[in-house]
Amino acid sequence: MVGRQGQLDNGGAWPFHNMHLHAGVSNGGLVEYHYVAVQMLKQIFDGLPVPEQGWLTLPETPGLGFAPNAERVRELAKLPTSHGKGKA
Repeated sequence: MVGRQGQLDNGGAWPFHNMHLHAGVSNGGLVEYHYVAVQMLKQIFDGLPVPEQGWLTLPETPGLGFAPNAERVRELAKLPTSHGKGKA
């Protein structure tokens, strides 16, 4: 979404999945950081960056800079609310 003075603002709850794209645009601005969504992402991914004083430093590791934790994903797939469809 376009914010103040043509600035591109991220209006999603997934700051880690589009942080590189957002940082790469010349008019990048604010990124929404939804606490509940981030807590859920912490259950699935390892290596998520942590904001410091309102800034999120991009990881320098390959890809997005974080990776899914296969064991935790398997455990979450066993929960009754996941329905376990298509999951090993």
